[in-house]
Amino acid sequence: MPDAVVESLDKLLSGQNKAVFPPEVLEQIWKRVYKGSVVQTVAQTTPIPLSGAVIPVPVGQPTAGVVAEAALKPTVDVSFETRTITPIKVAAGVVLSEEVIRRSPVMAYLDLQNQLVESIARAMDNAVLHGKDAITGNALTGQTPIISTAANVVDVDYAAAKPDALLKSVLAGVDAVEAANDQFAVDAFLARKNVRTKIIGISDTQGRPLYQASSNLADPVGTFLGLPVHYTNAVGGYEKAKVAETAAIMVAGSFKDNLVLGNVASIELRQANEYAFGHDLFGKNLKAFLAEATFGWALRDPKAFAVFKKKA
Repeated sequence: MPDAVVESLDKLLSGQNKAVFPPEVLEQIWKRVYKGSVVQTVAQTTPIPLSGAVIPVPVGQPTAGVVAEAALKPTVDVSFETRTITPIKVAAGVVLSEEVIRRSPVMAYLDLQNQLVESIARAMDNAVLHGKDAITGNALTGQTPIISTAANVVDVDYAAAKPDALLKSVLAGVDAVEAANDQFAVDAFLARKNVRTKIIGISDTQGRPLYQASSNLADPVGTFLGLPVHYTNAVGGYEKAKVAETAAIMVAGSFKDNLVLGNVASIELRQANEYAFGHDLFGKNLKAFLAEATFGWALRDPKAFAVFKKKA
């Protein structure tokens, strides 16, 4: 293992109360968090300070004019607005067996790292899409989640007799996004996993399938209308914050130009071996770790997104 990983492992398991992952380990953790987060795959990403960041966004599209030699050159208006990324902190408690730690410290460390990565990725997706705490379901204050702030909402009628009903709903959502601003172009879809079978069965008015990928239900990403569609239950929400079946089933958006994710480059861990998270750690030979990570996001414009909801 790299020296940085061994050093971090020694800190975590030596009995120190608090440890911070070294930069080399942090980078790998954040890379894996972003790989496991569906919103990261469609967004811009940037490191941010703990105090947050202000992101400039262009307004309009400057266009150069044609001029004759030695003629007065036109002035191009370039203007910007700003969006603020306000970081939020998420925390996750992990309990490991001391026997496992002593028998295989490296495997214990990797297990801790895996659980940390998964918990942060899930919290990130739930926060950005729904603006809720994934554990309690409470709304996050001062944030702009995609699903509840999207300016375009389209009902999807699964019960419609016409075979192209779902297709028409999707096209209506894409039209709404791209008509809102000529700079917006839908570049991806996010869909609940139970929408896969519906999309695979979509055909045009002449019966030609519009799902340009294999019909393997295990594939996390497909191609629909030439654009990537990412299947994830994050669209429906996780844990107690789960959104009802009749709510959001899919999101279309101009993600790359309108969603910015930022992470604070530090992840802290604290540990306990007496009592934590409702466990008698000492009596059961357990060790508890509390991990805390900080991230944030900003939306350029809610009109750049369309949310599809199953019609009741």
